Formats: sequence, structure tokens, C-alpha cells
Amino acid sequence: MKYTNDELAIRLWDTEHVRHTMNRMCYYLTNRDYRGCLNDLWVKANRRSASLGYNNGFYVGMDAIAQHWVLEQPASHKADGSAAMFTLTTPLIKIHGDGKTAQYQGYMPGFQSTANGDGTLQTYMTLDMCFADLIKEDGCWKIWHLILMHDHTMEAGKPYGKTPTFGWEDPIAPEFGTPTVARELHDPCFGWEVLYDDMPRELDTYVEKYSYGPDGDFGKRYFERDKR
Repeated sequence: MKYTNDELAIRLWDTEHVRHTMNRMCYYLTNRDYRGCLNDLWVKANRRSASLGYNNGFYVGMDAIAQHWVLEQPASHKADGSAAMFTLTTPLIKIHGDGKTAQYQGYMPGFQSTANGDGTLQTYMTLDMCFADLIKEDGCWKIWHLILMHDHTMEAGKPYGKTPTFGWEDPIAPEFGTPTVARELHDPCFGWEVLYDDMPRELDTYVEKYSYGPDGDFGKRYFERDKR
């Protein structure tokens, strides 16, 4: 699409505001302030179609997301001595042609430390990928569909090369809970085999099929989706 200089300036600022929204999300997740994240950064007008995805499926609707993030938050997240850090790097941001919706992708390295109660910590470095659909509500970019794809967990002080490829129970996986829409979105054993098809694209407008919500193609195998 061709844009006027004024439209290009708006789109440049939109790109920055999308990036700022996602960066702010990292501070909320790091502080385990899930309620604040939902209240400040997520959609209001599109609550019913909002979604949060993990490797094993989607929580659909703000009520289900809040139930998982706020009410079912693991006790280990609140324990004294526990800590976490989430970051986002190498963002790929695409504003759709009508300027009303956008897509985001970024790599998400971080760590989690859980207090054992005996003065020791269980500490892991985590490697994730983040995908999001954002929508403009009252002139502000809000998170609409979020997918947090967990890739690798590395235990501090232990050689990662000795972690079995198969049959190893990832200590982070229980945090995914039981999504309302169960579906395998990512299997770390096979890597990002469909990453190219899942990356953000600039479309004329939002298309549900190419979204990061439960009705999109995200996570489907090659033979289950139409090529763009």
C-alpha cells in the first residue's frame, strides 16, 4: 500500500507505541502483577474475544484469562525469595493497512527463581517467543491476543547438554494450566518449524485466519493451513 507522508508519520508512531505496550508488559510479568497488566494493557471493548495462548492451547475471554493469571497464580510466584525477569528483544511489528490493528513478534529470554523453603533456590533460564495481536481502543494500542510460546528451560548450575531431548518434564510447563481451548501450539522438540508462516505480515486489515487468536492458523502444520 502507498501512504501519504502524514500517514507514514502516524504509522511510525503507531509502531513505537506498539513496542512500548509490549515492553511495559514485561515489567508487569516480571513483577507478577498480572492484574495490573490486564487492567492497564489489555482490551476493554473486545473482552470476549481476547485470548492468551501457551504451548498447550488458549484461554479465551478476559474472564478466563483473569481466572488463570490472577486467581490460579502458582503459590511459588508469591513466595518470599522468589524472583523472575522477562524481556523482549528483536521485535517485528506490522501495522495493518487500515491502522486499526497490528501484529507483534519478539524473542523473550528471562529467568525464574523459586524459593525452596530451606534457604536454597531453584533457578531456571527460560527462552520463549512472544506473539500478539493489538487493536486500537480509544486511540491507544491494547493487547488483544497474546501467545507466550515456551521453548527451552535451562537449570542454573547444570549443563544443558545433558538434558534429555525426550522424556524430560519441563518444570515450567505446569504454569500453562488447563486452557479453555486445548490445542498444541508449539512442541519444543521440533523447533520453530512453521515460524515463517506465523510471523507478522502487513495486511490491508485484520484477518482472523492469520491472527494469534484461537481461530487463527497459528501452530497448525503445513498441511492444515493455506499458504498466504
